[in-house]
Amino acid sequence: MQNAESRAASRILLFGGFQLEKEAGGTIWLTGKRGPAILAYLARCPGMAAPRERLADYLWTDSDSGHSRNSLRQTLSVLRRDLARHGLDIIYSHKDLIGLRPEAVRVDVDEFETGLSARSASELQAALTLYSGPF
Repeated sequence: MQNAESRAASRILLFGGFQLEKEAGGTIWLTGKRGPAILAYLARCPGMAAPRERLADYLWTDSDSGHSRNSLRQTLSVLRRDLARHGLDIIYSHKDLIGLRPEAVRVDVDEFETGLSARSASELQAALTLYSGPF
């Protein structure tokens, strides 16, 4: 039986700069800068989720809350459309929470951190190969 990690449809790479890949192969290019910023932010949040308001405040620091919430809504719409074009459904919304579906996405930083606690030299070596620069 496969574990959730091996069934993930996509992989977020944060080391060495943001990149989104389909597990089947190929890099996914996203529209704008804030879509990748949302994915990177959520990938590092506990549980890969954050309150809508915190995410909006993080991305639109100079805007009032109404404008930042509207901008977040529009950016999420574009991001979901970009992802859907590649057959990916990795973002969920629930009330005031936005998150990544953990069963649908893997994150290189998480894999690296898991590998650092490896019990064998080969597992540790596999973790070290994930590091390709700061994020």
